[in-house]
Amino acid sequence: MKSERRHELRENDLSHFLATARDYLSENGGRVGLAVFAVIAVIAIVSFAVRSRAAASEDVWRRKTQLSFEDPKASLESIPSLRTLADESSNRAFVLSCLMDWGQQALRMAREVPWPPDKQFNDLAEEAFRRMLSQFPDNPLARGVALSGLATVEENRFLLDGNLAHKDKAKEFLTEIINSPTLNGMPFQRLAIERRDALDETFVTIRFDNPPPPVPEPVDKLDDPNAPAVDRADDLPDEGVDEP
Repeated sequence: MKSERRHELRENDLSHFLATARDYLSENGGRVGLAVFAVIAVIAIVSFAVRSRAAASEDVWRRKTQLSFEDPKASLESIPSLRTLADESSNRAFVLSCLMDWGQQALRMAREVPWPPDKQFNDLAEEAFRRMLSQFPDNPLARGVALSGLATVEENRFLLDGNLAHKDKAKEFLTEIINSPTLNGMPFQRLAIERRDALDETFVTIRFDNPPPPVPEPVDKLDDPNAPAVDRADDLPDEGVDEP
């Protein structure tokens, strides 16, 4: 009996709600219609914005993956594209990815060209790493990659000009990695310690002395075309032998 009674009460409550809603809509139908339309419009606009943002994000990632770094010529064309993508995007993860690719690919090209390292690629790498430090100062990954890259940039510059001042700059970057609390426990610190300990071996000035002049070989005057002519008389007979 109690369950039937509760069922009847629920039916009465539903009937009362529907009746009240019908009366409210009949009196305020215009305003309710406008409110419903506004809600639908807002949902449509938000949905369109989300889809457009997703499509734009997919497009820039696709453009990035199509860039080529197979050789120096292709890299010189692709690095400016990475710079443009990083400047135009508001997605911080995408910007960081562009800067990392830019710096690492430029460093790779600087070392792959014929000796010594290529100055143009080395300067491009420095630009990318400094932008990483400026735009992502609190990101441990960005900080570790950028400081390690800048130390390598200084190694390359030493190979270009032999100036030992680059050793001090490289040491500063490596020491900053070692002393950075945000990098505690990360591989960057261990590698930085190893690199700093090996600086004396890395920054070594190599001098190529001129080879000594070759020792002149003795010249046989008989074979020398410029030697004075020598008459070659017939051998004289031994003394004590009568001529016929």
